[in-house]
Amino acid sequence: NENTKFAHYTSAENALNIINSKTMWLRSAAVMNDHSEIEHGQGVLQAAMKMQTLGGRLSVVLDRAHSGLAERIREHVRNQKRSTRDCIFMASLSETVADDRLGRLSMWRAYGGKTSGAALIFNSEVFRDARPSLATFASPVLYGDIEQFECHFRAVVENLERNPALIGNVTENVAFNAVSAALDFAMLSLKHEGFEEEREWRLIFRPFDYASAHMMEKVVAIAGTPQLIYQMPIVNVAGLQMPLLSLDRLLHRVIVGPSLYPETSWRGLVEALRANGVQNPESRVVVSDIPLRQIG
Repeated sequence: NENTKFAHYTSAENALNIINSKTMWLRSAAVMNDHSEIEHGQGVLQAAMKMQTLGGRLSVVLDRAHSGLAERIREHVRNQKRSTRDCIFMASLSETVADDRLGRLSMWRAYGGKTSGAALIFNSEVFRDARPSLATFASPVLYGDIEQFECHFRAVVENLERNPALIGNVTENVAFNAVSAALDFAMLSLKHEGFEEEREWRLIFRPFDYASAHMMEKVVAIAGTPQLIYQMPIVNVAGLQMPLLSLDRLLHRVIVGPSLYPETSWRGLVEALRANGVQNPESRVVVSDIPLRQIG
């Protein structure tokens, strides 16, 4: 949808860091805001794998292609709880529309108080025909549990049953990597239906499986916790081969959330955009007028 934009909600301080560094930080799944998000997806996937109509049929297809592959996949799913959190790095985006000047109330409740929140609204057009070598995947979130997940899982199984060559005509390791990655992304992109209004997409990076020279590893301290992060460039850099990707083209708008000092944040972000080559920064930064009382 050409009208779709993507919002990244964060603190105004971190929005400033993103603008100045021209990178997005992808953080370990272990430090997500809500640990239950990962556990929910794991529980649903493991339940689906135990169902004869889903996991059972998948096992038959896998073993027909490569004897023993089904058990490798089952072992991978069993080990996800132990291995996933420290091996997969993510950032969250939220679908929005071009004329959004308010932001989403639930997100401002998460980012605000004595310090202000901000939403960076990104254009998606610059990626439409591009093939950046970031080894990073975008996955929309499915909201629900086993009932909602079942139809999607069944569609994958039926496709493999109709097209056994998809995994049969490649090596076992290639087939394992493809199937395990699909299951990982499914698990990481499943949330409780109570979060549906967020309309979230997730950027997912698996550095130990798919490396990229453009994803820069760094150790930082966030809220007192030292952690490994990966910096994803949001402008064209040498070798990325995206000449149209610039902060000016990528950034549609910045919304300053309800806070104690919204005007101060507005001025600081306007000047940061100006210093980083964004045209007409005064018109790009708006203050949400949602009447949310933030307590410092």
